[in-house]
Amino acid sequence: MFQHRPVSAFRGPNSPSSPGSPGSPGSPGSPQGTVIDYGADLELESGSSSYSSDLTEVDVSNKEHSSPLVQERVEAPVLNHDLDEDEISEYEDVIEEIEVTDDEADVASEPVIDDEAQESKNPHHEAGVLAIKLLKAIEPLSDEWQPHSTQQNVHIALRPVPNATMPIVRGDSTYNGGHTLQQLYAVIRSPACRKTWDGRFDDGHALVYYDQDESLVYSAQKGQFPVSGRDFVTCIREEWDQEKRTLYYVATSVVDRAGPEKKGLVRAHLTVAGWILRDTDEGIKATYIVQVDVKGSLPGSILKLIQTQTPLCVANVFQYLNSTSFP
Repeated sequence: MFQHRPVSAFRGPNSPSSPGSPGSPGSPGSPQGTVIDYGADLELESGSSSYSSDLTEVDVSNKEHSSPLVQERVEAPVLNHDLDEDEISEYEDVIEEIEVTDDEADVASEPVIDDEAQESKNPHHEAGVLAIKLLKAIEPLSDEWQPHSTQQNVHIALRPVPNATMPIVRGDSTYNGGHTLQQLYAVIRSPACRKTWDGRFDDGHALVYYDQDESLVYSAQKGQFPVSGRDFVTCIREEWDQEKRTLYYVATSVVDRAGPEKKGLVRAHLTVAGWILRDTDEGIKATYIVQVDVKGSLPGSILKLIQTQTPLCVANVFQYLNSTSFP
């Protein structure tokens, strides 16, 4: 459901740099340049621990910035420029909306690290942090997850969401094909690779690179007659847990002037789309979890198809890595 900057594979602790790392312009499909300094003199204000109270107002008068992939110059996006109260509270309420267990709530209620927020140049930083927390909270296979089926060695499960058109969907499997977690991750975040392993993916590119862990991304999904295609503007965040040998890679929808709506496409909303890659003695355990509001009416047959196609992206990634290798 999402795409990240087309650079090198994730580099965990003690991993060597590889062609395509930031600042290495020879990488296939990567932009010619390094991470943008998105206004080093901008200061983020810290406030209370609640999301709505911590919204940062950034004075962007007399400041213009552009991404290597954006032709026209745009102002630095402001975190709360177009958000109404419902949108602001969405990330606060989403844990309760999906009726998490006590253990999940404990994970989700851990405080956001203020020091990191103060250092970030990403105006959507907190949305990314909250999406990671949500992903971690709903990862355990609790009773709220309803087993659906097992296809291509992928265990598919659904988690109903009150008043939502679609449930949260997930696919779990283990990779034992001889490649590393870093190589598997490279296939997941490559736009060129994704056009093969995700049959609905139509286009994707970075709008802004904030740093090596966060970016602003545009992506589009193909339509299926008579249904229009969908597109997304998302904040992407990745996080490495060295102790657990686990990589979290998540996308969540944001509103940003750098990604205006496009004619002929419906702007959908992605609460969370996340990959969890865990290096274990049994192999690389991969989990893909997606909660999306497709916006508008879709035939029930297409909704059911999406519910199974999305988790099977896990098997498609494995197959791509075994047959085509990694970028």
